Amino acid sequence: MKYVATAIVFSLLLAFITVKLAGAKTIKVTYKIKSNHSKSLVRTATATSNPPKAKMTTTPSQRLPVVEKKVPSNSVVDEIVQATTETFGADQADAMVELVRRESTWNPYAINPSSGACGLFQSLPCSKVLSVSGTLDNVQGQIQWGVRYIQERYQNPSNALLFHDQHNWY
Repeated sequence: MKYVATAIVFSLLLAFITVKLAGAKTIKVTYKIKSNHSKSLVRTATATSNPPKAKMTTTPSQRLPVVEKKVPSNSVVDEIVQATTETFGADQADAMVELVRRESTWNPYAINPSSGACGLFQSLPCSKVLSVSGTLDNVQGQIQWGVRYIQERYQNPSNALLFHDQHNWY
């Protein structure tokens, strides 16, 4: 199915995203994207994680912040879907949502305690994403970095997800 960019942007305005908190540790996200052929892609993704708090120590050269934040609302997933469809097409939205779910459970403040990777896309080192976003509070900057990283290294989210399936990292 071929998607026209303008139809996708318009469709995103009509898209809905629902986040249901099923207990304190489970997030369920449903998103819908209409194509230019009036067909819809409807997907649901569920993620379970520990409470979204992260603490880390840094060496003097790293100067990374200690972060204790809550997972933001469904706007993060909405922004990821929008950036994905604008850059790669609506058919890549499922792969991108799944990739970010696996990496950070849509938590822009996620920090891997063993590697130091951080953010929605688990940038390693964390300084890579911070060079674009400035702080982990800048979700749009993180998404911009993540989309560019996937485009440059894997060409699209499906390829990145395939690599992740094989190696448990990307």
